[in-house]
Amino acid sequence: MVNKDGFVMAGRRWSVFAVGLFILLCKLCQAKRTICLPQPIRNDVLIIGGMDAGNYKRLGKTTKDMKDCLRKACNSQQGNIAYFYQNNCFAVVCAKMHSCDLEPSENTGVKTYAALYRIIAAYPEFTSARHVNVLEDAPYLKEVLRFEATAESRTRNNEMMSYEIIRGNLDKTFRLYPLTSNWGSTIRLLKTLDRENISTYNLEIRAKNLKENVTRVLNISINVLDANDNPPEFLRSPFVFSVFSNISVGSLIGRLVARDNDTGLQSKLEYTIKGQFELITYSKDTGEVRLGKKRKVDTVGKNDYDITVTDGLYTTKGRLRVVLYPNNINRPVFEKTSFEVRLNGQVPLDTEVQRVSATDPDYGKLGELTYVILDGDDDEVFMVNNEGVIRTRGKIPYDSEVYNLTIGVHDNGYPELDAIKPANVVVLLQWLRFKQDIYEITVKEDLGLLETVFTASASLWVGGIQVMAGQRKRSTGGINYYLEEGLERFTMEETSGVITLHEVLDYETHKVYILAVKADYESADSTSITTVLSAKAILRVEILDVNDNHPKFSQLHYTQDVWKSSIINSPVLKINATDPDEGRNGLVHFEAVSGNFNETFSFEPDGIVFLKKSLIHSEQSTFNITVAAWDSGEPEPMRSERTASIIINVRGYMPKSPKFARDSYTLLMSEGVDIGFPIYQVNASVPDKRWKVTYWFRNLDGKMPFRVDPGTGWIYTTKRLDREEKDMYLLPYMASADLGRTSLTTMVNVTIRLGDENDNRPTFSRSYYSTVVTSHELGMSVLTVQAIDKDDGENGRVTYGMVKGQDKHYFTIHSRTGEIKTREHLPATSLLALKIHISAKDHGTPLLFSSKPVPVFVFIGSTFPISVETLERTTSTIKLRFTMINVSLADISHIGVVVQGDESIADYKEVTKRDIVSWHYVNTGQDNGAYAQRYMTGKVTCTPQIRMKKTFDFTVGSDGDKCIKTKEKFCNGKLQAKKNYRFQLVAYFKNGTSPENVSSIESNITEPCQTGAKNAKQTAGFRSWHYDVIVIVLGVIVGIIILATIIRAFMLYRRDKFRMKNDETKGGISYPLSNPRYRRSGTPRSSRSTMSFTELSKSRKLDKKDKMSPCDTDEEQQQDEPEEDGSDKEMETELNT
Repeated sequence: MVNKDGFVMAGRRWSVFAVGLFILLCKLCQAKRTICLPQPIRNDVLIIGGMDAGNYKRLGKTTKDMKDCLRKACNSQQGNIAYFYQNNCFAVVCAKMHSCDLEPSENTGVKTYAALYRIIAAYPEFTSARHVNVLEDAPYLKEVLRFEATAESRTRNNEMMSYEIIRGNLDKTFRLYPLTSNWGSTIRLLKTLDRENISTYNLEIRAKNLKENVTRVLNISINVLDANDNPPEFLRSPFVFSVFSNISVGSLIGRLVARDNDTGLQSKLEYTIKGQFELITYSKDTGEVRLGKKRKVDTVGKNDYDITVTDGLYTTKGRLRVVLYPNNINRPVFEKTSFEVRLNGQVPLDTEVQRVSATDPDYGKLGELTYVILDGDDDEVFMVNNEGVIRTRGKIPYDSEVYNLTIGVHDNGYPELDAIKPANVVVLLQWLRFKQDIYEITVKEDLGLLETVFTASASLWVGGIQVMAGQRKRSTGGINYYLEEGLERFTMEETSGVITLHEVLDYETHKVYILAVKADYESADSTSITTVLSAKAILRVEILDVNDNHPKFSQLHYTQDVWKSSIINSPVLKINATDPDEGRNGLVHFEAVSGNFNETFSFEPDGIVFLKKSLIHSEQSTFNITVAAWDSGEPEPMRSERTASIIINVRGYMPKSPKFARDSYTLLMSEGVDIGFPIYQVNASVPDKRWKVTYWFRNLDGKMPFRVDPGTGWIYTTKRLDREEKDMYLLPYMASADLGRTSLTTMVNVTIRLGDENDNRPTFSRSYYSTVVTSHELGMSVLTVQAIDKDDGENGRVTYGMVKGQDKHYFTIHSRTGEIKTREHLPATSLLALKIHISAKDHGTPLLFSSKPVPVFVFIGSTFPISVETLERTTSTIKLRFTMINVSLADISHIGVVVQGDESIADYKEVTKRDIVSWHYVNTGQDNGAYAQRYMTGKVTCTPQIRMKKTFDFTVGSDGDKCIKTKEKFCNGKLQAKKNYRFQLVAYFKNGTSPENVSSIESNITEPCQTGAKNAKQTAGFRSWHYDVIVIVLGVIVGIIILATIIRAFMLYRRDKFRMKNDETKGGISYPLSNPRYRRSGTPRSSRSTMSFTELSKSRKLDKKDKMSPCDTDEEQQQDEPEEDGSDKEMETELNT
């Protein structure tokens, strides 16, 4: 049960019980150490004084017999007579000496018993002082202390003693010498004392009652008094005191401190300072140094002094340096901390952008200020001088919109002080921009004159916001447009940006026009400097072909002889027609209008006329064919304006056709030959040398990089060859023999294969490589890079090597496979990016290397350690300070904060493996079980300050209820009251270094933090668990004490029972072993068998108090059995009677 203050009530009860038990044990230990000497038991006796004899104390409710009564009386440690009457036992403390004598009683029929007993103080009692002082330089055998102890025995009131030092006599410094006059002793000095080594001796001296064989220990404390035998020593030398020029005269600037191991007057020290005393004053007794004269300085000054310290006998020297620092107590303060500037993006270098001003009232150089750009100038465009003027120092990137500059200022004092609040200068850049850098449009070639081709539009942008766009009226100022190229056919309106056509377009003469469009705007910004902003764009005008041309024959009359025995599908002749249009508009095909009887001939699109039917049985000797040419244009094809006439004469027999030397030709050549390189000459033989042979490629389009000389048969290249694009060409090679009015044609296949040259560099498959390693083992595989060379053989064989990088000594790379392994132990810094550069080369002639080395980033660690400190907390928010331990943030762009609920989750580490969701999903979704208690609450940009300090503050739950309505992915919604949360950080890599498939790395998860605490340092459950620990420890201690007490009592009870049984068997009176008055059967007793009370009182005063405690030491309870004598045996006989 816990009260409102959080204290455990059970703990209080245990504390009270433990204290009471401790007090009880202490009282038991303070029992007197005495010896009880009983007289023989007498029966049928009365006490002379009767009830007035003294104080009667009843011992117990019932008593078995007189022996038991005598034991109880001795155990009570008080009284003089044990009186037994009708099972009642009394201990009588006599009031007067003569009133406790016993006398016989009359025969009343009731038995009465009585016995006198005497209690003696047998343990030694010391009478000397317990504390004594002795000088450190005391001589040899100096008497330190004289002491004496007294004790009683059965026969004497002052028994003989023996003494010895049992503990505390370090190095045997002291020795005991007995006194002859009494039973005392003296402590004398045997060795020289050294107070600085040992200042106090705690001696334990044991005194022994030789008669009763009992001891007692005396604790004596010997305090060594100091003598002046040590010189003083300065705690340090030189002393260096710092003085700031703003402190007032008389202020304490330092204290000279020396140490003297002596004490008392011998340790009283006096200080002295020698030198110029204008600046300082000092106290001889205390060593305090104070400012004597005030100085106004702006640089650091040093003053040296000689110092001494003396204790009256010894003197020690030292040095003192007083360093005078300037009074730099004022921080610079900006007169204005917020600025907004509009700046033209095309201003020249060294243009003044803005002036910031700060003041510092300090003296001299302390007030000189230095301005710096703290943040916001990632492109290094701006600079600030010592006068606070911000200027441009580099070309402003065209894609920049806003620069948010943070300007700091610090003085030149010691230490340097900077402004608490920096100045913020927002630079809004003004740009004139087209919507696109390159425009592409298409225009039909039949576009009319003065018709609009394109309308250009540029806009003025300020800080990424469009403030002026479109065209302007002619009468107002604004953006002007110009054409820098393309003026021969197009014109542009200056104010509207409209481009019109002023010359007719012809696709056949010019297919594409490239126009350079320029826009100018005269703009003034916050610098009051007028700058002409300009923007350029490229307009690519592609002309669309229109079917506006008729096919046209190259000649209108053709005559050709054909043999009657010609085979079917053999070529007869070739006609030609052209159309200047392109595409389908220029695609020409032929149609026989008349004269092609029985469709004996066919006309191919390429103009070749083939024999389709046999002429052997044909009666036609001449074919007069009229042919028309058509294009394939749209929407309607066009026919040639004139037709062509073909006259084909049929002859009787056919001579042999041209014959090639081979059935096919395969040519091998290098891909690196120049344009026009002669490859090979392919000729055909004819039976009549008078025949003219013509060579050509059949169906060869314009993209084929070869041509043939019609007269010689040499094949030439027309373009650069690239084996990697195409490595083989199959060419139908034709040879035609002209017989006058007829021709004979033969075809052969020519195959050209390209041989490889080392004309390709190795190319890496990625612009950079990046990976994350979690192990630090030697020889561990990190990653494999790959470069591709399109060449073959040795030209395409790639090897790898590391060329540069300060971290290259950690790695090695396999030259053939590109596998990177570790050869040294990697650093233990998490998120550290080790950067190396890999180059690739082939083995061709000449050697070719990759265009540039590829960077490789190796990030260390899959998780990084963090610690969290709670700064503030409420019922719905927690302000935390995250500290990233042993990490590198150079390649981290921003850090995300992940919140994970800890309530009702058995294994929170399993939840950590889940995907990160949003606050809205966790707190408002229908299915938001334990697996969903993990969400991203926000991201923090990794600023230079965070990268340097590796710590930042973040308030979780600061958005409150705003996140209920919004479903944004990262919303910092409120937390639940009195609930535990764990936190985790996610580090996101920069775009240029992010590993493949890994964009971020998570930290370890923190210990739980609870909302709703009163202060940041009080953790949940603080009050309860501390007091639980206290109660448990206290309960264990008390239990041990109780258990030890019970065991000890049980053991004493067993010994007492055993001893009493043996003594009763022998007929004697037994006393428990737990009572220090108990004596064994061999213990000496009084030699007198009977003794009157008067005689007993004479030997010892009644009720004498023993001042010693039986619990002092175990050695005090040692009882050696002396030898038995005749008096002891006689006493036992009387007692038995």
